[in-house]
Amino acid sequence: MVEIKDFKASDCNALWNINRNAFRKSLKKESYEEFKNIIENSVGKVIFLENEIIGAIFLK
Repeated sequence: MVEIKDFKASDCNALWNINRNAFRKSLKKESYEEFKNIIENSVGKVIFLENEIIGAIFLK
């Protein structure tokens, strides 16, 4: 079952791993702290499939 929930700081590590795997070659090299700062200062929704994070959307 797919669920969409509000972003929580505890979602950061899973989203970082998704970001690194999905955009490894096309994005500039940003640190975890830069990534965390960007998403924590944005409005976000996290997408779950069977209680596992599979993606997110953020508006800055």
